[in-house]
Amino acid sequence: MMTDLVTLQAPEPVTRPYDAIIIGSGMSGLTAAVILAKEGKRVLVLEQHYRIGGYLHRFFRKGGVAFDVGFHYVGGVERGQVLGNYLEYLGVRNRLKLLPFDPNGYDDMHFPGRRFLMPSGYERMQERLSEAFPSEREGIAAYCQALQRIVDGFAFYRLRVEQDLSHADRYMSISLTQFLNGFTQHPELRAILSAQSPLYGVEPTRTPVGLHALVTDTFAQNPYAFQGGGDALAQAMGKRIKELGGEVKTRRRVTEILVDDDRRVCGVRTDRGEQFFAPIVISCAHPKHTVEMLPEKVLRPGYRRRLLAMEDGVATISVFVTTHQDLSAYATRNLYNYQTYDLEALYRDKEAKEGCRFAFVTVPSAREGVTKDGRHQAIGLGFMSWDRVARWGETQRSERGAEYEEFKAQAGEAMLARMLEVVPELAGNVTTMEVATPLTNRDYVMSTGGAAYGIHHSVEQSGRYGLRPRTRVSGLYLTGQSVLMPGVCGVTISAFHTCSLILGGEYLMGRVNACA
Repeated sequence: MMTDLVTLQAPEPVTRPYDAIIIGSGMSGLTAAVILAKEGKRVLVLEQHYRIGGYLHRFFRKGGVAFDVGFHYVGGVERGQVLGNYLEYLGVRNRLKLLPFDPNGYDDMHFPGRRFLMPSGYERMQERLSEAFPSEREGIAAYCQALQRIVDGFAFYRLRVEQDLSHADRYMSISLTQFLNGFTQHPELRAILSAQSPLYGVEPTRTPVGLHALVTDTFAQNPYAFQGGGDALAQAMGKRIKELGGEVKTRRRVTEILVDDDRRVCGVRTDRGEQFFAPIVISCAHPKHTVEMLPEKVLRPGYRRRLLAMEDGVATISVFVTTHQDLSAYATRNLYNYQTYDLEALYRDKEAKEGCRFAFVTVPSAREGVTKDGRHQAIGLGFMSWDRVARWGETQRSERGAEYEEFKAQAGEAMLARMLEVVPELAGNVTTMEVATPLTNRDYVMSTGGAAYGIHHSVEQSGRYGLRPRTRVSGLYLTGQSVLMPGVCGVTISAFHTCSLILGGEYLMGRVNACA
């Protein structure tokens, strides 16, 4: 028996139902909306924040200061490359001004007693690593070849439909540590090969080597930033949705996913009391929030418990500073500051009161230009456990009090100390400084536990044990950072995977390849 939808009173009358509703406007949600709108669907995107983009968006301060909250660089965005091909289909690639990183050293990695510049391209990477570790030359060559074989087996990464599930299951169940054992035992080389793990937030002993290979391969393809940062991509996607007849509504937090008596999705309800109807709902919200928005009885108890019990990924602390010092030397590279070669310890250290022994630092103003009053902006990111801020978890942003502000200031100073070690021009020259803790992630993107990448992408929660885009509620689909893989490229692929279940894989990939 169908629920009588007439009894669901909407404060804002809807002239006719939508074909699909997207919960959240991160890159995956925006991508799904463009795909479906391009294929003739009437699409509505609902975003709880006042600005679209999720981790793509920027926050702004007086004087022309704009800070990226999650986007810093991206790979594979050229024509003919994986993300470039998807952006061509979406119709936004030509709207973005690409800012290239240095192909001879886009990631500047600092370790105790050693500095390594990671170049793009497997040939350059292999040669640079072999120069640094000549006794490991044979293992390095085999490692680079193995990565390329691994990524070739992932269909959506290569814009194919057919998927060798045994390949994906195999390489998503082997850890990076196990994989590296076959090529080298050199502790410093192993650390450098694993040093980009903050891009997906998993310690090497639990990182699926398939995830590591996909992320490494993406950034091996000539990394870029965008003029205007990730916000430029979000705004281009939002404009594209509207051009295709779709709608985007901000300041609408979905509180309930409506399901009829036959366990078929039929719409959503927002915190304003509005109700919007559609036979398809795609959620790019955190999966735990998605489950909590559903009537409890529509999911099997075991499935519900399993999903709610899944481990969340790492949470982060971010420091945003401005300075009148010239930081233009950092235009074409990012910096990784490691205080140890033991990367496993860094993930344990997120509990440490003195702050973690790792910092990622980027200087977007060196690429995009300084503020109106001549200031540069630098951003530092590190790990921080949710447990360190959990006591304020029930508070609102404006009511956490002096104790929290003191905690935040101390944590920020500890992170700033890591930043100064790789950007010494900042020492004594910081004009303004703001700090974001895991509570900030939770507040602005509704990420459970302040997790930067959603569900922890460990071997225990990936591959056959990972989340699937299709749910047990007919018409309800998942996409986003917790499904498949994180990052801009990862969530874009996640959205295409989700939409292939709605439109048909062969059809959709055919359309993408026609634009490549």
